[in-house]
Amino acid sequence: FIYIKMKKSITYLMVFLFILVSNKVASQTASANANAVVKIAGPLTLTKNVDLNFGTVSGSTQSGSVIIAPDGTVTTFGGVTVIDQSLLSAASFGVFGPANTSFTITLPSYVELKNELNTSIALYGMNSNPSGSGTLGPTGTATLLVGASITVNASQGEGIYQGDFEVT
Repeated sequence: FIYIKMKKSITYLMVFLFILVSNKVASQTASANANAVVKIAGPLTLTKNVDLNFGTVSGSTQSGSVIIAPDGTVTTFGGVTVIDQSLLSAASFGVFGPANTSFTITLPSYVELKNELNTSIALYGMNSNPSGSGTLGPTGTATLLVGASITVNASQGEGIYQGDFEVT
């Protein structure tokens, strides 16, 4: 009889220990910490290096156009001739920021150039190299070249025509 009671007591003890141990195992938790990191890059900057310059042109009784490509290539159409090419240039900008950063380019569609008598010439067809978007190099720099077109009307008045345009 004692043997059976002892066997029952040991069995109860074993069940009790099993429940106790299994509850401890089941209620254990684990945790870990992680860092949150963000690097704020400096802003992009755009600096003008060279103005867009169509040089000195001569009109006639026919209208004509002068086109300067971003690479500086000049093309004329109609009754206009470039008579002084020494100042011809596409606009040039330096783009600066964090290395390998992508950027988008926005150019105006139309700019009015005016002379001292308030007579105007349309600047239009602006395009760039790179076109639309670009990426800064490993040193955080890029060059943006901008070309455009003008139309010189028949018997266009003399003067220096100028106007500002914004590149973003």
